[in-house]
Amino acid sequence: MISPRAVSKTSGPAVLIGFGFSSSTGTAILIPVAVFYVIRQPTPAPPTVPTPDIELSGRVVDFEKATLVGGADVQLIVGSSSQSQKTNQDGSYYIKVVNTPGNTPATLNVTASGFEPSSEVSSLEKVADLPDIYLKALASPAAAPPPSLPGGGHTGGTGKGATVRAKLLLTPEQLAKIKAELPPPKKRTDFVLFAPGK
Repeated sequence: MISPRAVSKTSGPAVLIGFGFSSSTGTAILIPVAVFYVIRQPTPAPPTVPTPDIELSGRVVDFEKATLVGGADVQLIVGSSSQSQKTNQDGSYYIKVVNTPGNTPATLNVTASGFEPSSEVSSLEKVADLPDIYLKALASPAAAPPPSLPGGGHTGGTGKGATVRAKLLLTPEQLAKIKAELPPPKKRTDFVLFAPGK
């Protein structure tokens, strides 16, 4: 007669052994009955959380006249990649950035004919928080916008000692006065898609 006994492990092979009796010798013998494997299941990896899109949606405004600027060029630079869009007749722009963390360094440049250029250098999420970008008219109406520098900056000249112009800084009182004269903001429906590094 065979009496089975299982020897098990958490992983690796295990053998089911039966105990038998030999009638010819009168001694007990061990008879292997079956061999099987117990496999430990691996712990599943946590699900991948997709990076949310970041939307840059705002308006370009004439600081002195408190009017919206259509046809302005809005350029977003992230690393070695860039994407641009012209503002519509409402002065609006809309750039949607995908697969990029919000803390990624970014530069937002805005240029328009007859205005001094504006440049904002910060993280992508902070640049996206700008509702309006204010431009100041050039001192001379006939003056052309200054040439661009590598990386999106702008200079008042091409020789040594040229200076880079930054964004226009406004007081809270100036901002309140301009906002009171502007129409309510209306988000642009069409956008340009920007996947930096692609």
